[in-house]
Amino acid sequence: MFDYISGKIAGKHPTRLIIDVAGVGYDLQIPLSTYNKTGKIGDHCKIYTELVVRQESWTLYGFADEEERALFKLLMTVSGVGPKSALAALSGMSVQQIRSAIASNDAQKLTLIPGVGKKTAQRIALELKDKVKTLPGEAGETIPLDAEYEEAVLALEALGYHRHHAERAVAKVMRSGGDEKAGEILRRALGFLAGK
Repeated sequence: MFDYISGKIAGKHPTRLIIDVAGVGYDLQIPLSTYNKTGKIGDHCKIYTELVVRQESWTLYGFADEEERALFKLLMTVSGVGPKSALAALSGMSVQQIRSAIASNDAQKLTLIPGVGKKTAQRIALELKDKVKTLPGEAGETIPLDAEYEEAVLALEALGYHRHHAERAVAKVMRSGGDEKAGEILRRALGFLAGK
């Protein structure tokens, strides 16, 4: 019904975004990843949408990019995964981390998603392993979920970088090899970000 909504941010909360389009306020449910990627109240933004119709409600979900939306829709094709679980997944892990966990059949990592138990995680990994390769974005990118990685990403966020850019930079460092500590990863990631 709606592919995207483009307008001014009238309200912003970690789970909701209100977009003013010519005087009409659209209330969107969003993951934390979208919250981190959008500007402040008064800024103009373009949000990709997905309308989920249930017997008791019509809910509009919003995403910062098509990659997030595609993964949200794909996750909901798995039995036992509804919009709330799919949003929780995108709030707790990046698109690349979820894709990496599914592609490597790592159900244990998927249980880190709030509300996803072992059986549901196994179903996600099994049913989506081939489908996840067809999603838009960088396929096959493996991003680890370890403490040094997360510490470096959080440090970049504290310096004002969006999580999306921080994760990409840290992932480049991790792929280049070496068993560095967070401080060294941070230093090299800053180099990547400064050079882009």
